[in-house]
Formats: sequence, structure tokens, C-alpha cells
Amino acid sequence: MERVRGVMFKMEETASDAGDITGAIFMRPDGLFEGRIYRKQPHPKDIGPGSEELEFEVCALTGTLVQARTLVHEELGCNGNACHYCKFP
Repeated sequence: MERVRGVMFKMEETASDAGDITGAIFMRPDGLFEGRIYRKQPHPKDIGPGSEELEFEVCALTGTLVQARTLVHEELGCNGNACHYCKFP
């Protein structure tokens, strides 16, 4: 997957109930929608509360917001219909 240069706009964001997994959808400069899943990872040098860093993986690269939303919801383990994981409208 090729990295796109330029400003990306965050369209939506959601999180799991535990807050350890977050999903976000960005609109890229080329007009595509990129869905990302962020998972808290312990920082290798620090141990203790607040020592996590966020790493992300791209789970969707689609032409529509609806398609990206569906894939992000699937990664969070929900069906996208007002489930307990979702904060999407």
C-alpha cells in the first residue's frame, strides 16, 4: 500500500468499551478513505500506567465512507448497528 503525501482529514472515530482498541477513518488527499485500527502497545523502555504507545494498522482503503466504516466495525468485532463497541452515528 502506497503512502500518500498531504493532509488527511479525520472523518470519524470510535473505541472499544475497554478503550484498548480505537478505530478511525480518514479521508486522504487522493479522495480515498483509510480505516485505521489503533492498539495500545507497551513501550519497550517503560513499564507502568501511561507507558503505552499507539500503533496502528490500516484495515481499509476504500472509495466510500460507508465501506470504510463497515470494515472498521468488523475489525472492532461489531456489526455496525449501534453495538456496544461503536460510537459511529
